[in-house]
Amino acid sequence: MAKKEEYSPSASAIITAAIVSVLLGVMGATVNLATKAPETNLPKEEEDIDTTAVYFVKGSERRGSAWKNKRSAF
Repeated sequence: MAKKEEYSPSASAIITAAIVSVLLGVMGATVNLATKAPETNLPKEEEDIDTTAVYFVKGSERRGSAWKNKRSAF
């Protein structure tokens, strides 16, 4: 049998493939998160929590007074 030539990719081909892979991964993650609608009501029982769901927990509505409290505490 004849020997096959060994193929060794160049450094620029490897770097280009890595950059394209990272960009595709970021784009896929963005599309995945953008298509999931957040749920505003958390389940009361811990075993009812869906691990694939996105939950939105609304914070306080003090309109930015936290920095004043931190500054006075400093």
